[in-house]
Amino acid sequence: MSEDGETAMQGGDIGWMSRLSFKSHILRRQIFAANVGDLVGPIQEPDGYSIMKIVDEREAPFENAAAAVKKVMIDQKRAIATFAFLEDLAQRAHLQEHGETMQLLLNRLSEAGEELPEFKKGELAKPLFTVDGSVWTLDNFMQAMLSERDQAEIRTLDDLRQYTHRLYAFKVLLPKHGRQIGIHEVEHIAEELKRTERELLLERLRQTEIIERIDLKESDELAYYEKNKDRYIRPERTSILEVLVDSREEAEKLRSDMEKGGDLDELARRYSKRSTRIRRAGGRMQLLNPDKYGNLGWEAKDARVGEIVGPVKTNNGYSVFKVLKKIPAEKTEFAQAKGRVRAHLRLDISQQMFDELVAKLRKQYAEQIHIYEENLPKPAQS
Repeated sequence: MSEDGETAMQGGDIGWMSRLSFKSHILRRQIFAANVGDLVGPIQEPDGYSIMKIVDEREAPFENAAAAVKKVMIDQKRAIATFAFLEDLAQRAHLQEHGETMQLLLNRLSEAGEELPEFKKGELAKPLFTVDGSVWTLDNFMQAMLSERDQAEIRTLDDLRQYTHRLYAFKVLLPKHGRQIGIHEVEHIAEELKRTERELLLERLRQTEIIERIDLKESDELAYYEKNKDRYIRPERTSILEVLVDSREEAEKLRSDMEKGGDLDELARRYSKRSTRIRRAGGRMQLLNPDKYGNLGWEAKDARVGEIVGPVKTNNGYSVFKVLKKIPAEKTEFAQAKGRVRAHLRLDISQQMFDELVAKLRKQYAEQIHIYEENLPKPAQS
């Protein structure tokens, strides 16, 4: 049921996570205050709500975390420098702060705790800052805050004041500063701004002219599901714990270590060439389509649960893995697939309506378009 495609394919398993893995202070605090077996959540995140279960915990030696610690320290230094720059922009803008509104905002954030704050009628229109005669309201602040994935932890009025100043500088003053020093005229930035503007206009056009006009009924969704049932069959999955290395000799040594009872998680974390996400998960992978993984996929499909296999030659090196479990293919009923069905149907209808809209616009403006045939590329002759 998870809307996170990557973790859904792993059965929700996100592997071993340290405090360094979580940007959200709320999520980090809740996760590491829990005990093994505890359910945590629902936790509100920028993309929705998470529910997590703590299945195990362990102490990691410093040498295993040293690279991650170094990266976090570098990121932290960059953040501190960025904060200082934004605070300087805000100071030079001479923000006129409305103290009563600032205190009201702190009260609402404190009352909400880890949820979104609720405001009474008319409160969102209150000005938080006045700058050169224009106001930045509580509503402006809330929209800016919710657009940021990494929100600050606010405990005191000083915390809130610093955060609101930085947020205003980032959302309002920084773009103005960039234009003042001519950054928007740099060629690749100018092109990117044009591309972004075009994409936003197209997306807004799609939203207002198409998506907002789509009215789906459950009967439409059920009919679409019945017509496309094969699309909602969950394929057979093989879950493995794998270590990928460069040479056959390394792979044979790792297999020997595995057969002697070595810590498979630790071996994967230390030696595997797979992505950071897979290494963090202790080498856990869920294989859906054997063809996608070549020799690895077919060897895993034929292996028994609990069997250690390898070395297996792959395009990226040599793989040694243990089969953790096999989940047979299963039909997804309409009630379970309803969200996906609605999304697929809406996407199909919106694409059809968008194509019709484009054809209509082409016809409407055909007389205003002149094609210079002499400037078109000439077709190649064989």
